[in-house]
Amino acid sequence: MKQFNVFLSYNELDLALVESIKSALERIGISVYSFKHYPEAGEYIPESIKKNIRDSDYFVVLLTQAGIESQWVNQEIGMAFALNMLIIPIIQTGFESKGFVELRQHINYDAYNPEQGISDLIYRLRYLCNATSIQLKCTNEKCRNKLVVGIPSETEIGEAIKKGEVFYETCPQCKNKVNYSPKTFEQVDNLR
Repeated sequence: MKQFNVFLSYNELDLALVESIKSALERIGISVYSFKHYPEAGEYIPESIKKNIRDSDYFVVLLTQAGIESQWVNQEIGMAFALNMLIIPIIQTGFESKGFVELRQHINYDAYNPEQGISDLIYRLRYLCNATSIQLKCTNEKCRNKLVVGIPSETEIGEAIKKGEVFYETCPQCKNKVNYSPKTFEQVDNLR
């Protein structure tokens, strides 16, 4: 069994996007390796990266302007390709990538609407990783109960997005309403 569901390849300039993706995937129970979050002091970095690519089920690469230009990102793509991994490229609008990812179906990333790219990635990976639930936390400071709820159907998600609504669950302990985004399942303050 692999240690991680996803190896996330990126340039350090994209750390804010990395944090958003990692949080979104972990909310639905998908484990994510990113170099920043799993430093292995004393280890030779190229060997550590190779080991963690091997120990992951899927390879997701952020091909923003910084990612496309990164030697590390391109070498990691080569390693994933050599290991016959499923490579899921996320390509920033207005940029193109050559090489091993050029002819692959990809996810579009728009810096002005990052939520859509994250939503598309969640959609792809939730089926690959058999993710079926969302982990939420009650927003009532006195409660903070953890809630685990089923992922809504694609029809329910599409309808909520079309209507501009959010999903909500009621905390069984304090009856507080916990709202979350239909695109990324991120908890939100907006009321329904």
